[in-house]
Amino acid sequence: MVKLRELVDWVAGQEEAHNSDQYESIAIALHHTHLPKLAEHEVLDYDVRSRTVRYHGHSALEQLVTLYTEISGDGL
Repeated sequence: MVKLRELVDWVAGQEEAHNSDQYESIAIALHHTHLPKLAEHEVLDYDVRSRTVRYHGHSALEQLVTLYTEISGDGL
């Protein structure tokens, strides 16, 4: 389980967010759009009240990430 803030910190680092506006934009997009959609499709659990994310594993998604990494050479 991870807190939303921890996830935002990680994404902001990956996106090289350099100011508070970029950081807040990431937080808003995750909270209102991306995490609810992923939860809707049962990729993860997102508790809006506690702002925690729980990922239990999703084999098809993990295969796609592995394939993407192999093709692109991107280390995600």
